[in-house]
Amino acid sequence: MQNIQAQAQQLAESIVQATAITHNVGSTPQQRAEAVSFFEQLKHGEIHSTVYAAAVLTGNEYALEVQMSAYTLLQILVRNRWAELSADEHQKITQLAYQHMKDVGHLGQQAAWPLKSKSAMLLAAVARQQGPETYSALLPQLIASAAEGPMQAEISCMVLQFVSEDLTQFEERGGEWKRNFLSALLTSVEQVLPFIVRLLQVKICALC
Repeated sequence: MQNIQAQAQQLAESIVQATAITHNVGSTPQQRAEAVSFFEQLKHGEIHSTVYAAAVLTGNEYALEVQMSAYTLLQILVRNRWAELSADEHQKITQLAYQHMKDVGHLGQQAAWPLKSKSAMLLAAVARQQGPETYSALLPQLIASAAEGPMQAEISCMVLQFVSEDLTQFEERGGEWKRNFLSALLTSVEQVLPFIVRLLQVKICALC
C-alpha cells in the first residue's frame, strides 16, 4: 500500500505538470505532444496507483483544470478497467464519487459547470459498473439530496440522465445483467417521474 501511495504521489505531480503544459499558451508543440502521450499512457498503465492519484486530484484544493483532468482520467478507468480493481477499491471509489457529488452541490453558484458535469458523470459511471442494486440504493439518496437545493437537484438529475444514457447507448454487456439493470430503471420510474414533476413545479413557481 505504501508503495502504491508513493507511486501515486509521483503520478499526481506529473499529472499536475502535464495539465499545466496543455493549458499554457506558451507550451511548445513538442511539450503538448508529450503531455498528451503521458495521459494516454496513464489510461493503459498500472491502474491502482493511477486511480489513487486521480482520486486525490479531484479534490477542491486543486485548480479547476487539474480537477477536470483527474475526473476525466478516473472516469475512463472506471468505464474501461473496473474489473481490474479490488472490491475495496470499488467501495472507496463509490464513496468518493458520491461525496464529490454532494460537495459540488453544496458549492452553489460557485461550482463551475464542468465540475458539476464531471462529478455527475463519474457517479453515473460508478453506479453502472456496480450494477442495478447500487443504482436502486442510490436513487433515494439522489432524491433526498435534490431536496437540499437547486444545485443539488440539478446534479441529481444529471446523474439519472447519465446512468440511463450510459446503459442504453454505450453499455456493451448484455444478457441477464443488462435485463436486470433495465428492470431497475423501469421500476425507478415510479419514483423518478414524481420527483421530476416536483422539481418542475418548484421551478415554475419560482419564475411566477
